Amino acid sequence: MTLSHGAHIDLLASSGPVMLVSVAAIRGSTPREAGAFMLIGSDGISGTIGGGNLEHQVTRRVRDAFAAAEDVSANIPDISRAEIVRFPLGPGLGQCCGGSVEVGFHLLGPSQKT
Repeated sequence: MTLSHGAHIDLLASSGPVMLVSVAAIRGSTPREAGAFMLIGSDGISGTIGGGNLEHQVTRRVRDAFAAAEDVSANIPDISRAEIVRFPLGPGLGQCCGGSVEVGFHLLGPSQKT
């Protein structure tokens, strides 16, 4: 994935919700370091937290929350304004790194996107 500031800006300028997803902490072997981040919007993704099934599961979790919010209200269920979730990077996730990452989810509101 090619990363550019332009891709981040385009995603932040979109009208839909955007979730900042970051590697908050690591233990053992992991694909990315603490501080790595990605932006996930309903229309796109910019950045990476390591790829593979970890990134797929994180993206699915965010997109499912966005879809549920459209069906119910303007609130994002399950992923609050800020939440940290631990992901073991072993056979259960289909990743061979063997460590674990704590991933932070932070919903960016309109004032935080500008």
